[in-house]
Amino acid sequence: MISQGPGFSVLYRWRIRPGMEAAFIEAWTEVSHDLKRKGSLGSRLHRGPEGLWYSYAQWPSAEARTAAFELPSGAPAASAVMQEAIAERLPEIVLESVSDLMVAPSEPTAAPDSRNEYFLLMHDDVPPAGAGGSEGAEGAAWERYLTKLHASGAFEGGSSIGRGVCVRKLGDLHAPLGVTGFLRVRAESLEAALRHLEGNPDFEAGGTVEVRELLRD
Repeated sequence: MISQGPGFSVLYRWRIRPGMEAAFIEAWTEVSHDLKRKGSLGSRLHRGPEGLWYSYAQWPSAEARTAAFELPSGAPAASAVMQEAIAERLPEIVLESVSDLMVAPSEPTAAPDSRNEYFLLMHDDVPPAGAGGSEGAEGAAWERYLTKLHASGAFEGGSSIGRGVCVRKLGDLHAPLGVTGFLRVRAESLEAALRHLEGNPDFEAGGTVEVRELLRD
């Protein structure tokens, strides 16, 4: 019995700017995960001869691809990095699936997330006029930012932090660090984690956001 495979496939071809290969791979991965959440059947990235890179993407239909591309990007920063890294874009090729003998991975055994984890620590030095202005505007700004983090697949949780004290066995109490909240995100590298600051209301308002990697013991 012949299996025709997915109903719609596209082959992309690019030339990548020298020195931006690693950034392109990381950004392509984020964008591909975002598209999978919107209905893509997955994609593969290949490096070929003569400096050409290929990506093969599968969709249930052309309509499903169009609908996904009309949705807001869940990885806008990664999309921007991809565009910056592409030196030349060749015309995409739409493919008709005639016979499919590729071995699909087993769905129940999803690969563990190998990305690093980072804490984004918000400090209490946001200028008085920052962080979205009014309380309602600030809340809306945080809602937009957290929605974007969720859509990117990087968000692992977070919380506001109340007042406290620093103590030690000998000596006086110390004033605690001025941290008002934290977010926990996943990213391939510190540079990728820093891209998650885009849209953070405290950061955009001029406040300090400390980024620390959560080390694996």
